[in-house]
Amino acid sequence: MLDILGLNTLYQERQIKQLSQECDIIWLGSPVYYALFRNTKDKVIVYDKMDDYAYLTRNPLLRRLIRKNEKQLIDRASLIFTTCHVFFEQLKEKNNSVFLIKNGVDSFNFKTNISNRKNSITSHIEELKNQGKTVFGYIGTIDHWFDFNAIEQIIRHNDKFDVVLIGKNNMPKLDQSNIYYFDPVKKEELACIVNRFDFCLYPFKKDDFLDTINPVKLYEYLSQNKKVIAVSSNETREFENHIKLYSDYRELNNILSDLENIPNPFADNLQAGIFTSENSWSVKAEKISRQLVDVFNSKLSNEK
Repeated sequence: MLDILGLNTLYQERQIKQLSQECDIIWLGSPVYYALFRNTKDKVIVYDKMDDYAYLTRNPLLRRLIRKNEKQLIDRASLIFTTCHVFFEQLKEKNNSVFLIKNGVDSFNFKTNISNRKNSITSHIEELKNQGKTVFGYIGTIDHWFDFNAIEQIIRHNDKFDVVLIGKNNMPKLDQSNIYYFDPVKKEELACIVNRFDFCLYPFKKDDFLDTINPVKLYEYLSQNKKVIAVSSNETREFENHIKLYSDYRELNNILSDLENIPNPFADNLQAGIFTSENSWSVKAEKISRQLVDVFNSKLSNEK
C-alpha cells in the first residue's frame, strides 16, 4: 500500500526513539539519523564517519540536510571513529575524541582455504581464461565516482584483456564485448571470485573524494594474495609495497605493458594470512571496544 501520509516513517521513528531509551550508547553511521537524537542528553553518541556522505548523494536537498546534521553531530558526539587521514585531520580540530581506525577484512570469509569454491561467476571467469584471456576484476558499487575511462584503457590496450565488474551498478553500462557485469553476490562468495581474477582493480576517479576512501576491497584483494592495480591516493599509497599504483592513464598503460613482471603482494599465502589476521574486523572491533569502554566509564564517573 502507498504510505501517502508517511505513517510508516512516523511509526519507525517512534520505535527507534523508544529503543534508544533502553540503550546506553547510540551509534550513528550517517548524519541523516541525527535528527532523531538531537534532543537526547543522557546517552553516549558515537559517530562512525566512513564516507563523505554529502558527496555520495546527488540530491541537493539531502546534501544540505546531511551537512547541517553532520555539523551538529560532530559537536555533540562523545566519540568519533573514521577510517582515513583526511577525515581524521579535519575532525580532530572540531572534537577532542576522534580516532582513526582503518578498514579491514572478514577473516572468516576470506580464508585462503575456502577460496576454491565455485559458482556461476567463477565458472565464467575460468571459461574466459581457457580462451586465453587475462581477467581484470572489480568488486563493489559502481557509481559516479567510478572511472570508466580506466576500464576502457584496459580493454583497448589488448584484445585479450577482459574486465569483470561485480556489484550494484547505478551507471549506464559500457557496451563492450569484453566487459562483463554481474549483480552483487553474498559475502561468502567473494573470496572464491577474487581468487579467480588475474588482476584486481581499484579504478576510482582522481578527485578530492578519492583521498577520503580507505578501500575495504584492497584488504579483501590482498587477503587472497592477488595482484592489484589501483589508482594512487593518500590511502592506497600506504599499500604501495604490495600493489601497483597509477596517477594517470599514461602510468596505467605502462603497468598494462609490463604485467608479467608484477609480483604477488606477498611471498606466500602464509604471509597473506598474517596480513588478513592483523587487519581482521575482529582486531578493529577490539580497538573500538576499548574506546567505547573508556568513554562510557568516564560518563559514569561524571554522573557520580
